[in-house]
Amino acid sequence: DLINGGEDDAPKNGLDPQHSVRASLHSIQSSFSQDSIDANEGGSDMDGDGENDQEAYIRHFLAMLERGLYVFAHIASACDDDNAMMDTDDNDDATNKTFRLRIFSYSDDSNSFQLSMVDHHQNDPTASTTLPVLEIGKVEASGCQAITISLSDGSASEVEIVLSDEDDRNILLGGLKACIDHLVGVDASNED
Repeated sequence: DLINGGEDDAPKNGLDPQHSVRASLHSIQSSFSQDSIDANEGGSDMDGDGENDQEAYIRHFLAMLERGLYVFAHIASACDDDNAMMDTDDNDDATNKTFRLRIFSYSDDSNSFQLSMVDHHQNDPTASTTLPVLEIGKVEASGCQAITISLSDGSASEVEIVLSDEDDRNILLGGLKACIDHLVGVDASNED
């Protein structure tokens, strides 16, 4: 199930969230090559820190998400239980979903992605929705500008995020898939 978060789930780094995935990645690491951003292909080339291209991409991508991205998002859950973050004013017609401006970010502390209201109040415990990385079942393209993130817990909980254009959607989609695979692998190796 989607988890309501509190004040600690908002991006903590003091930097303003960004509007463009591509521009945000460039601001995190200006030397990051355009080909690496577009292709998201890890290679065997090691940099001076012994980090290959894929590891560097994941590190930069997570740093970008820690800063946060402005997105339009629709949050749905089978067990709505008066969750203030759920977009409950939707009609039963799936074509009339309500999308609200939110901040999509990553928290290393909780190993989760968050969707926070843009004008959230720090003491409002319903100001963000948490998507634990280990509970994410599917991340896929949804239309030409959107991504759907579904949880694997068997519920109908899902988030649909709409970005500014198809390029931003493709970069975020590829980056999320790479990061989730990496983070799930890191968590599994920590349990051994």
